[in-house]
Amino acid sequence: MYNGTGSAAGLILGRVGTENAGGDTADPAGTVAFALATNATTGEVFLAQYLSLKHPTGGASYDETITLASGAVQMSVTRTDGDGDTATDSGNDIGLLVKFDDDGPTVTVNDIANGTYAAGGSSTWSDAPGADGFKSLNVTFNNYTIDSHSTVTVNSSLGTLTTTDVNGNYVFNGTITDDFTNDGIVNPQPVAFKLTFDAVDPGSGNYKIELTTPPGTITTVSSANGSLDAGGPDPVRTLTIGNRSIVFSAVNATTNPTSIKGFLDASESQIQTNATYLSPAQMNVSTSGIGLGNNNFDGNANAGVDGATTQGGAFDESFVIDPTAFLVSSMKIFIDNSVGGYDPSTEGIFYRTYTRNADNSITVGAITKVESADLYQEAGGQVSFVIPSIDQKNDLDAVQLFMGSGTVKVPVIEFNISNTFNPEALDMNFTATIADGDNDTKSDPFAIHVAIA
Repeated sequence: MYNGTGSAAGLILGRVGTENAGGDTADPAGTVAFALATNATTGEVFLAQYLSLKHPTGGASYDETITLASGAVQMSVTRTDGDGDTATDSGNDIGLLVKFDDDGPTVTVNDIANGTYAAGGSSTWSDAPGADGFKSLNVTFNNYTIDSHSTVTVNSSLGTLTTTDVNGNYVFNGTITDDFTNDGIVNPQPVAFKLTFDAVDPGSGNYKIELTTPPGTITTVSSANGSLDAGGPDPVRTLTIGNRSIVFSAVNATTNPTSIKGFLDASESQIQTNATYLSPAQMNVSTSGIGLGNNNFDGNANAGVDGATTQGGAFDESFVIDPTAFLVSSMKIFIDNSVGGYDPSTEGIFYRTYTRNADNSITVGAITKVESADLYQEAGGQVSFVIPSIDQKNDLDAVQLFMGSGTVKVPVIEFNISNTFNPEALDMNFTATIADGDNDTKSDPFAIHVAIA
């Protein structure tokens, strides 16, 4: 602190020092942070503060006081009586009496009670960073609950923002991956959401939630989640996935599709007893591979589907995949690389579709080869191809696969079902935390409810 001169004569000036690696040093030319003045007649001390002062403890403990050091300011008091006699006391230490009270930020975020998946929702929020100024806004995603299911703890920060975006807003993004459909099938789906806060520093305004990726309308049923019926080895096996059943039948590759049509949606025992087109090889269904006789899907040495037996007894394997009593919009076939993957230039996977029409008749598709352009890269070096329905609706009754030549391993088949379901209600809990210029913080929890319109 320094005595003022010139126009500041009579004042005590607190100036900003110079920061150094070894510690701060005084600077007689530093910016004035505060000034002290005394009324010489009454002894009153006046304080003017020009800059924010850093308090020792940041965070939520901003209701703390700092003072000048003991002995930093001394006051001399002189009293005069009626005939001019005087007495002086010059030992008055008032350093500890000069106090600077910290102020902290405030933030209030009101709940969104009536949000929808389609339109999102909005409410109000307010913030006041105080004299120390705004430093940052953080939003933490605490937990969520889907309908009446158990609460899922998240406790993950969606980010800490110090500035707004180009539109002048604070924007936070998050994702929930969970099962939003009460359909008896475990079907996790990613749902992305975005929180947008109007920048109202200080003041009050609105914030909103948007579901940028609402729950999808496709239910995926995977053979990896199924269990086989008791029995076997047999050319016909039933895989149960949740409350759905899929019948796999090992068939002769050159079977007339009309014969297969007659047994669509039939039970394993009905097909096993009455169908005349079954292969003598057993049907294997597992994540180790879906095929005939073993866990590989094998063809003979000839290109195309011909039903011939070539050297070593190799023949074109074929099997029918028949979701029983339900239709799908597509099937996704996975091929792993454990037996060399799939090379369409030297090998041949083929398929034929059986489409259920509105009049309950069946349309049989042509035998179609899976080409390189049909393959999609998957995790773990796998590839996949999709067999769609004719019009992307749930009218795909069954698919027949053929291995014309070569060998592949099919570990998983997924069945995609188009739905018009309503996603279950979603409740999310968050905490907003504002920080001011000297790291004081204030938090406020808020909740968002989202349901169908």
